Amino acid sequence: MIVPFDDPCSARSYINSVPYDEVIEEWIPLCTDGIEVLKWVDDGEIKGAFVAVRINKHVVSVHAAIPEKSRGRDAVRAGKEGISWVFDKMEPKTIISRPSYRSGEIYSVLVGLNRIRDGVYCVERTKWEN
Repeated sequence: MIVPFDDPCSARSYINSVPYDEVIEEWIPLCTDGIEVLKWVDDGEIKGAFVAVRINKHVVSVHAAIPEKSRGRDAVRAGKEGISWVFDKMEPKTIISRPSYRSGEIYSVLVGLNRIRDGVYCVERTKWEN
């Protein structure tokens, strides 16, 4: 199940506890218009998180924070559910991702994003098939 975190402190704490491109400093606002931090919950346990940042009216950038122990088919399913959530709730025309690691690039493709150039993956709402 993909749902927003209840509060920014728990979101920041979780994201900073898993391998992620950067630490989210205390001063960075996580509860503002245009930023959604989603958690992937399975059997009452948080398995991973997704940070969705509105770039502009039409584009949202999504980043995954999934610990190694949670990776696999269920993580791919959760990623697809997260993309659907972003399209439904944030209503962008395009979702992009810029993973820093090879595993993030592979994950981007597995959840349905297309490589458009080195290090940049995207999917358009009109082409999204969940």
